[in-house]
Amino acid sequence: MQQRMDANPGLKSIFAARTVLNGPFKGLKYPGNEAFGSALYPKFLGSYENELSAIVEDVCNTPYATVLDIGCAEGYYAVGLALRLPKAVVYAYDIKPQARALCTEMAAYNGVADRVKTGEFCSAETLINFDFKGRGLIISDCEGYEKQLFTEASLKNLLNCDVIIETHDHLDMSISYYLADLFAKTHTLTVVTSLDDLQKLKHSHFPELEHLDLYTRKLLIEEERGVTQEWHYYKALGY
Repeated sequence: MQQRMDANPGLKSIFAARTVLNGPFKGLKYPGNEAFGSALYPKFLGSYENELSAIVEDVCNTPYATVLDIGCAEGYYAVGLALRLPKAVVYAYDIKPQARALCTEMAAYNGVADRVKTGEFCSAETLINFDFKGRGLIISDCEGYEKQLFTEASLKNLLNCDVIIETHDHLDMSISYYLADLFAKTHTLTVVTSLDDLQKLKHSHFPELEHLDLYTRKLLIEEERGVTQEWHYYKALGY
């Protein structure tokens, strides 16, 4: 899904500054009215994936040296984390050229271009050979590629990394079980389950929504996942 603000001109005034208004990445600026692969309005509002907000806040207060964002899209997490982790270098991977271009543009627009480096494809081999230069963070949204990316061989280089993985069990129902077994001896696991849009509407309390009708509120928070998903947060033992 690719969503642009100009698809709904009546909502431009709410997000006129094109700046994230709430959440862990409050203040993140978008150079244009465009998101890649996901909904734009929840990102501007700051409600996007807010099921993860406590975990994202936790990692934003951890002194990582290196961040890998695998499936970076336009850079919501990659650039947001670069802003929150001023000593970290962020490597943003996406196989889509347009996504990488948008991420590069957003990094420059937010003044962190020197610490956000884009790449095309991140494989298990990439993880095996990556030099993390200290404690690392990996955020993965790789659309069902999890079992090929995270392997016994790549895990050996992730012992000093915390890992947040959006799982895609609707594409392969064994993914979550596989990951939990893989990381069992090296990381602790926290599982977060996504809310559907109607449930998110009930749990979304933002000042920007207070005076809007119910249907407009839903339009602004809906992520249109279609299925219930999980995020696995694997925290390296010893930290």
